[in-house]
Amino acid sequence: MICRIGKKGVRRCEIAGGRNTSKKKHCGLGNRLFDCEGRMERMKISTQFICAIVYLTLLGAMVPLTSDAQEAEDASYFCKSEMAAGLTYNSRLKKWEGVQLSSESSFSKFILRMKFMNERVRRNVLGEEEDVIDYEVTVTEAEANNSFSCRSVGSGVNSKIIVVGDEQNVVCSARTYSFTFNLENNRFISVYLHGYVDGVDSNENTPMLSGGTCTKIDQGK
Repeated sequence: MICRIGKKGVRRCEIAGGRNTSKKKHCGLGNRLFDCEGRMERMKISTQFICAIVYLTLLGAMVPLTSDAQEAEDASYFCKSEMAAGLTYNSRLKKWEGVQLSSESSFSKFILRMKFMNERVRRNVLGEEEDVIDYEVTVTEAEANNSFSCRSVGSGVNSKIIVVGDEQNVVCSARTYSFTFNLENNRFISVYLHGYVDGVDSNENTPMLSGGTCTKIDQGK
């Protein structure tokens, strides 16, 4: 079957062995001829192809992705500072200066222990659902027997719960230090933010920031 447009703009289709003047059978542009049945078959195939793509896209969205996220279990890490910088008071020049500091200071070597508490889902700051793990965290200075609870901002029982989300960061404070430890790359930052702003010009209390790496150790250590 082929179709053409006549002089008066009327579309007619011709069938082998006869002529069909029905106005309902039409296709083509201008005086170009088209195989109507072939065109309809190609449109059918295109529609099926599009539907297949949509189906596979939806199916892929429902398949859970594998993740290298932190396993929900107890864990311990030995952490060591490798670099440090901060503020010191220059008594000769009578002013504070930013300098590189020795990485050997309080909490330059410590053990970070994480006790698994719970797995749950919460909404993040964007209002999206996020899988999180709750831990209780302690920090112990190397060669010392005292462990300090590493807490989140706030007070009360809930401050003992450290929430680890998609970014895999453990963020907490112990004594006068704040810690951020990433469970994927094992890097940490510790910050001491006391001194200078109190107006005392001396090096007895100086702000500092240090960074280093942690190594996972056996629970018994």
